[in-house]
Amino acid sequence: CYSSYFSMTFQHHFAMLRSCSISNDKVEIFQLFIHRLLDGNSNYKNSIDRVLTETHKFAKGEASIYSIDRTNFDIIIKLAKIDPEFFINLDTQNIKEDDYKRILVLFESNFLMIEN
Repeated sequence: CYSSYFSMTFQHHFAMLRSCSISNDKVEIFQLFIHRLLDGNSNYKNSIDRVLTETHKFAKGEASIYSIDRTNFDIIIKLAKIDPEFFINLDTQNIKEDDYKRILVLFESNFLMIEN
């Protein structure tokens, strides 16, 4: 009885740790894409802008946790949570260099790396 409980508990904690690691990896990759964009490499611009548009919609209440992109779910939720006002007011049709820089500041402040 105890061994099956321990096994289930261990598996649950391992899954949570793995999820946290994957989430942090996605955040780091997204941050890298923004750095590359600011360095002049526009290969990732459409992907970045899609995430920012989803974050904008979620922050404004135009999208729910059930309708946002599952691939970038963690990033969208974290960004919308850490600075909802910025994302509510973000002009997704005209995202500027300063907007990308502001997002990097959010990442570099380590607020997004804290699991809630």
